[in-house]
Amino acid sequence: MRIRLGADTKKPEKMIETVMSRYHFREEDRDELTEVLRRLRLVIAPYAEYKINQHTTGVDIIDKGTSAVVAMSLGAGVDELMSSLLKDERLQEAYMLDCLSSELLLEMYREFNTSYARFHRRYVERYVFVGGSVPLTEMAGILEYLHDGALAKEDVRGDLGDSNNQDVITANEYGVLTPSKSVVFYAILSENPSTVCGGICYSCDRAECENRLDERLLAKSSNTELNYGYQRIFSQQNNEKK
Repeated sequence: MRIRLGADTKKPEKMIETVMSRYHFREEDRDELTEVLRRLRLVIAPYAEYKINQHTTGVDIIDKGTSAVVAMSLGAGVDELMSSLLKDERLQEAYMLDCLSSELLLEMYREFNTSYARFHRRYVERYVFVGGSVPLTEMAGILEYLHDGALAKEDVRGDLGDSNNQDVITANEYGVLTPSKSVVFYAILSENPSTVCGGICYSCDRAECENRLDERLLAKSSNTELNYGYQRIFSQQNNEKK
């Protein structure tokens, strides 16, 4: 199944405020950020592709219950815009683009949870990311399983239209995804409508992380690395700040 997601759910002013705060931009950067966001919104094609998991992963929480394999992406347009900015050596705008697209990808998790419940009457309880309990070396095989028949036109919901092959998520032998603003995970599902997913931070122990979301459910050791789902979004920014 492939569905359109509304990653761009925040009003532009709210998005700019969030990004300025999270990534420590200055007030004088506001106009430039706004222009980069305008260009970004023209090229994104946010969607999720998913399939009920029917094979053994070796991870108890995935195998013992009901789960779905999920791949989400902002689409290839983000990479094309980034390449254009880097080619022109517009590094500040390229960094802004990365921050803004990271924030949009975060929005997609919430949107996916809502959409899955609406379509299937099952509710996302938590995420298990490929690259954590499930090795990155299995990424390509997971995507192959996921893509099998999942892009048929009759499976599309949300007025997505014909799929663009450039936007299909692929992985190399090291588990690196293309398009770059993509993520792959298992959604652990519940039939209880009162289920509330803890969010992307649920499996992360980095309580001091400045990028941590509002769902601060865990506050343990500060020495644990970010889970892979968070790395897919924030790795570049975190590395630059270390």
